[in-house]
Amino acid sequence: MPAPSLDKPQPEDAARYEAFLKEPAVGEDITTVASRLAPILENFAGLTLQSTKQGVELYRKKDHLSDRLFRVGRVVVPGVTPEAVAARYWQWEDRKVFDSSSVTDSTVLAVHPGQHRKLVHLVSRPKPFCSARDFILASERRHSVVDGSWAFVQASEPAAAQPTSSCTRADIWSMFMARTIGNPAEPKSESNLSSGTTELVYAIECIPRGWVSVSVAELLADDVLMVLSSLKAELMSNAHLEEKSGGEKVAERSPGVAL
Repeated sequence: MPAPSLDKPQPEDAARYEAFLKEPAVGEDITTVASRLAPILENFAGLTLQSTKQGVELYRKKDHLSDRLFRVGRVVVPGVTPEAVAARYWQWEDRKVFDSSSVTDSTVLAVHPGQHRKLVHLVSRPKPFCSARDFILASERRHSVVDGSWAFVQASEPAAAQPTSSCTRADIWSMFMARTIGNPAEPKSESNLSSGTTELVYAIECIPRGWVSVSVAELLADDVLMVLSSLKAELMSNAHLEEKSGGEKVAERSPGVAL
């Protein structure tokens, strides 16, 4: 039976997406992606600071997988907890709201019964000399009870649904972390920790597919990381409003895979 069509949804598609989410990944699974990207985000080994855009530090790594574009982004968000970041990031259906510069549509196709994994369809915003891409990915959230950090690992799942007629199907693998910690280039110590500051780090691997020049593809990889700038602005705005109103908003505590 062919994969469901995103252009022509059917009533039985929801059950098929949920069944797909329970099965092992067709390509690289989430565990494999996490084992490759987590060490890089932990100590930034081998990364070179390429530039800083809108307060987001962009890093590259020369010896990463040769067939994929690879970027790491980092931004610091004062006055916001990892829990608040995690609650917002997990709202994939709103990705087009806080990542409007690069995403035009975001749909949750299925949620794992354990509530820790989602199957998501994203449509990228077309750019000059680059048509829109769409992605199917499985996203899993993980929570460390040791340091309170949150991690979200995404693995490309192109076989879950047929490409939309208006887009080129691309692949993306990524890992996003929210943690209370200082600059990763500095030694970890009590003086390098700040209970009121959260560091966001985001690593992506991407294969754009279709025709796209190398220069445009490089710019697209940088653009994906700009979600960190948008997310920071929204989180700080919400924190300011809560502080101004004198109220305390407690982020929804949602289950995740314990680290």
